[in-house]
Amino acid sequence: MEAQKKKAEEEVAAWKHPIGTQVVVTRDNGEEVRTKTRSEPWVLGGHSAVIMVEGISGGYSLERVRLGPVSGDARDPMKWQHLQPFVDHMQARLDAKVAERGPGETWMQAGGVELIHQAGRKLDKAFDFVSHGADEAVVGAALADAANYVAMAYQRLSCKMATPRVPGAGGRTDP
Repeated sequence: MEAQKKKAEEEVAAWKHPIGTQVVVTRDNGEEVRTKTRSEPWVLGGHSAVIMVEGISGGYSLERVRLGPVSGDARDPMKWQHLQPFVDHMQARLDAKVAERGPGETWMQAGGVELIHQAGRKLDKAFDFVSHGADEAVVGAALADAANYVAMAYQRLSCKMATPRVPGAGGRTDP
């Protein structure tokens, strides 16, 4: 009995998640229910670690509760796992404090005429993409790049501050 109590106390102490944490509960019949916690865990009867969750009355054994997203929630990490390599890359840059420049950043010091020529090349690339049946996202990225070069050229030639209005600076369509 003392071993059960110690194990339950350890489970409660190990739970470091706030109320409202998304979890998956395995019911007695094996069904998995996606829900959220509505209490901190506690030791029940001196032998079981339990927690209260939304949609189920009473305390539920921590042994049957695991972390997991609520279905359809935008915070579901499975919806964003394709971005993990980018996040890892950005984190490595931040950790190393390396000033890395993207392909489009080499044009930041270019003159207006050079930027107009680059915008023309980006428009030609967009036209090629359309001609070869590329999807809208690829064409849109090429057009966004061209628009950003036009905005930079406008700034250089008119000495006014121009802010690109479209995402995609940095040569996203470059191979």
